[in-house]
Amino acid sequence: MSTFYGSSAADLLDDIRVFFNAIKGFIPSTTTLSFPNAGDLINDADGAITGLWGEPIAANVVGTSATVYSAPSGMNVSWITGGIVAGRRVRGRTFVVPYSGYEMDGSLTNANVTTAAAAAAALVVATAGSLLIWSRPQTVPVVRAGSSYAIVASTVSDTPTVLRSRRD
Repeated sequence: MSTFYGSSAADLLDDIRVFFNAIKGFIPSTTTLSFPNAGDLINDADGAITGLWGEPIAANVVGTSATVYSAPSGMNVSWITGGIVAGRRVRGRTFVVPYSGYEMDGSLTNANVTTAAAAAAALVVATAGSLLIWSRPQTVPVVRAGSSYAIVASTVSDTPTVLRSRRD
């Protein structure tokens, strides 16, 4: 499951769906991505739920790759903002797992990285500052209000990522 934050759910759902549709060629055909038709509105500063948004259900995206894949590993898309909080750049990540398309050395195929990078860049342009990364509020060791920043760029590495539980 991926969580996206934004200033306008209606436009973002369609744009996010277009992003995943562009990369469905390296998502296994046994995987279906579904999109919610409702979600919470939150207060940036404290994370409190302030309301609900609702939209018509976006069509599912079904992976089309029929090749063998590793279920817990995949691709990592990094989202870059201009925001700095506590001396660090505010970034977000989307994990595309499961994923199929590895080179013999274990890296992601160049073609898939190029396709995903183009799709991510197109999503940044299409959302024009309304797709956000939320920096959570903090109470320990220093009190800091939450904040959100527009995504301005993206990167996709050819290094695979592995999803593990927090207990691993």
